[in-house]
Amino acid sequence: EMTHGFDDTGHLLDLNGDEKDWWDPATFAEFDRRADCLKAQYSRYGAGYALYDGGRVNGNATLGENIADEGGMRFAYAAFSRMVPMTRHNAPEHRTFFTAFAQDWCE
Repeated sequence: EMTHGFDDTGHLLDLNGDEKDWWDPATFAEFDRRADCLKAQYSRYGAGYALYDGGRVNGNATLGENIADEGGMRFAYAAFSRMVPMTRHNAPEHRTFFTAFAQDWCE
C-alpha cells in the first residue's frame, strides 16, 4: 500500500497530504514512459470472467493498483532475496515466491 504514494495519483499529494505535485519534470517524464509500458502490458490481459465475451483489462483505469501491486511485489522479493540469496540449489524457492504471489489473486 505504501507504493500508492508513487502511483499516478499519489505524487499529487505532499508529505502532509496536501494537494501539491512534488515531482520535477524529468521525474514525471520518466514516470509517464514507464507507466505507458505498464498500461500496455495490462491492457493485453483478458479480464477473468469477461474472457468469454472478449473482455480486456483497461490498463489505464487500473494503473494505480497495478503500480502499487507490482511495487509491493518488488519490495517483498527484494526482502526475500536478502534472506534467501539465489543459487542454483534454491531456485525452486524463488519460483515458489512468485507462485505464491500469483495464487494470492485466485478466488
